[in-house]
Amino acid sequence: MRFTPLTLVIAVAILSPCIFAQYSAGPAAGTYASIQGVPGAAQLAVISACDDCVETVPLSFSFPWFGTNLTSVNVCSNGAIIMDGNTASLCCSAWALDNGQTGGTPVYAQQVDRISVAQEDLDPAGMNVWMLDTGVSIIISFEAVSWFPGPTTGSVEAQVELFANGAIEVRFGTIVSAGNNFVCGTSADQGGTVVFTSAGSVLPEFNAVGQTTGGIAPQNTGVLFQPSAGGNAWQTNSAVSSLDIDGLQGNAFVGAQTTTCVGGAHTLNSVSTAGTPTDIAIVFAGTGATMALSTSNNVVNIDVFHPTMFSFNGGVPNFAGLLNLVPHPGAFSFPVPTGAPFVGSAQQLAADPSNADGYALSQASQLDVTVGGPGVPGPTADDTPIQVSLTNNTGLCAGTGSITFYGTSYTEMHISPNGRVMFSASPGTDFTATLAEALIQAEFVGYWTDLSPNVGGNVTVTNTATNGYRIDWSGVPYFATPAPLNSFAIEFDPTGVVSLDGLMGIGPQPGLVTGGDDAFLGMTPGGLGGATDDGPTTFGAGLSGGPLNTASMLYDFYSAPTGAGLPGSLLPGTLNRIDFVPSGLNNYLWIGL
Repeated sequence: MRFTPLTLVIAVAILSPCIFAQYSAGPAAGTYASIQGVPGAAQLAVISACDDCVETVPLSFSFPWFGTNLTSVNVCSNGAIIMDGNTASLCCSAWALDNGQTGGTPVYAQQVDRISVAQEDLDPAGMNVWMLDTGVSIIISFEAVSWFPGPTTGSVEAQVELFANGAIEVRFGTIVSAGNNFVCGTSADQGGTVVFTSAGSVLPEFNAVGQTTGGIAPQNTGVLFQPSAGGNAWQTNSAVSSLDIDGLQGNAFVGAQTTTCVGGAHTLNSVSTAGTPTDIAIVFAGTGATMALSTSNNVVNIDVFHPTMFSFNGGVPNFAGLLNLVPHPGAFSFPVPTGAPFVGSAQQLAADPSNADGYALSQASQLDVTVGGPGVPGPTADDTPIQVSLTNNTGLCAGTGSITFYGTSYTEMHISPNGRVMFSASPGTDFTATLAEALIQAEFVGYWTDLSPNVGGNVTVTNTATNGYRIDWSGVPYFATPAPLNSFAIEFDPTGVVSLDGLMGIGPQPGLVTGGDDAFLGMTPGGLGGATDDGPTTFGAGLSGGPLNTASMLYDFYSAPTGAGLPGSLLPGTLNRIDFVPSGLNNYLWIGL
């Protein structure tokens, strides 16, 4: 076997991170499809109600863009995704991707790093711009968006999907151009040189600087932009040396990183040719692009000189004073202990005579074990619920992993923007509270009425100090009613207590069926629980009570046609919290606070 001692290349091997040299364009693999109504999709409220505006959108993953890993992008109402933090609206022309560098016109006043999807003077005000973050990609979708100044000027169906591996796919549906030209492609300033890729090499409607001409638009087609690089920043797995956690694979542009909660179950998987001398370097630190000791044949992505570095095989090192290479069995898996928070990473080395270095590295796999969690966003689109997992949810690590409701334990919950939480089924788009539905739908708790977090305020999910779960509606208006702004919360404690909190933050209903609608305050075992309606309960501060029957709904109700107001329990303005305490009969006693 022939090895290149790592210690001989220390002086020359601290390499700079990879910089993308260009994107290459090819045919899109997917086709345009509306994401409105898809579970998890959310309307971009700012630019869907504004002309020439920009809205910042966070990403649940890191997106590689010319050597930088982005965790958010700025979506421009004029059909582009801004990648350099700029808030330029890109109004009001089809700006050439080259910023005039190769003669393209017109030229924007400044270079803005961007992905031009259908960039021109669009007017989505009152229209639909949607996003869907899948965890490994994000879709931004312009759905029947008008050209300025309004619907009579035609419409655009175009969306872009940004993948965690750096790929970008633009998909067009039906485009009524009405004589307008627009731009599609990528553009970035690299040391004073504008690097750009037009969709024109794939779609003939576009020219070399990304513009359509003559008002001729592509229809029901798309383009895939793949990043290329001047040398890989991240090592990838091979048959000779492969390492992963739970099967997660990185690529040349993005490392393999997993985040989990304390106690999460995860497995380190190692593969090599049976009998090949191998070892795994492990450090309690994160991975990084092109770290010390990298060569042109192997990219080191862990800090092998970190003081916590140790060898998986243990024993006396026989390779570069760092590792103890022993024959590999061919494949093995190792359960990773996650009993305490840590950040750790690992990379495997295997002897490989066919490699110029004499060895082959695997990808580096990173595991972040956390005890806390920042919470997760709740629903943002009108009448569109989201499903939240309670198990191994890194935003909710402090939680117990389950909620007991009416005697049944659940590991996920469905949160409706309209003020309620269900468990065994989704509440769907139902925005009209009725007692008849409360009797037959799935079990739920909350202040069920027609709320609009897509217009104002927000809904968030966090852990409580007692390791339970809390869903907050903060500053959310009723439908079609700009005021009041409502704030309240639903809490689930590990003891089984369910609470409606912050009830003084609920403002009066407008008394209009077209704005606000009826309201249900309380909880129900639903159809599966054999719910019965034994009349409303007047909850009061300092009071307590219980159900008339085992399956009685515990609720108060407001009927919109009676005029502006609130459920009677809230009218005195002294009730701020209701604790529903399990009674042992799959129902609850209530305490007003």
